Amino acid sequence: MQLKNMSDLNIYLADAVKKRMSQFDCSWSEICYKAIEAELLRLEAEQEAIIQENKPHNWEAKRLNPETFDDAVIQPCLKNNNCRNKVKMLSDLHDNLIRELENCYLSSLNCKLSNLIHEECQVKILFPGRDWQIGNLQLDFQLYFKYPLPLERSENL
Repeated sequence: MQLKNMSDLNIYLADAVKKRMSQFDCSWSEICYKAIEAELLRLEAEQEAIIQENKPHNWEAKRLNPETFDDAVIQPCLKNNNCRNKVKMLSDLHDNLIRELENCYLSSLNCKLSNLIHEECQVKILFPGRDWQIGNLQLDFQLYFKYPLPLERSENL
């Protein structure tokens, strides 16, 4: 590590960490430098991925069925695409969404959304040229994972 064109940076550590560090004869500046450089590379790659995502792509969507993807996990991202939130099971997310949706009330049908999810919303329906029919409406709730194809693959399609 060259000392030319270097800036000073103060970092604050817990006393216990500093005590442990004093047990070793290391260039802590170089270790910090390498750690910061590695994190910068990760952040720059993440930023480049965001830039690439905003370029025109062909998109692919995969239907996520919690019964067949019960071992799949997801990691929700914050608005700034920082994916450091807790990892969740896809099936747990699906169940949580259903529970939240069940609390919604649909004034246009005078029923809760849960009635649609569980096929308990009885209605009459009139199709042009037919008689009235009585039946139940059902909402088929599905999750899809939409992601961009790599630019080179997308350009070849």
